[in-house]
Amino acid sequence: MPAASRSRRSLAAVPAGEHVEIRAILFREVRTACELVGVREGDVVLCLESGPARIVLETQTGAMAILSARTARFVAVRAPARATGAGRADAPAGAVAGAAGPGEGSAA
Repeated sequence: MPAASRSRRSLAAVPAGEHVEIRAILFREVRTACELVGVREGDVVLCLESGPARIVLETQTGAMAILSARTARFVAVRAPARATGAGRADAPAGAVAGAAGPGEGSAA
């Protein structure tokens, strides 16, 4: 795989249908939001939906995780080293989890 395709980028820039490896989660609030939906550093996930408001992921366990696009900006990803079970058609359907990004959902 070319080095450019293995470089880090933001989860917010990942198009639907692409598998990525979570390399780093910046800031404690972002890490907490990711952990609440089951996304951790080192996980390989499949991006199911990528839009201006939210990112929908399928985790390695088959669960769906929803992150705000604002939160996803602070998650560094890269192409996975090898394919995993994430996104398999035969993976069990998981629960949908969602979390707001830092500062979202609170009174301003």
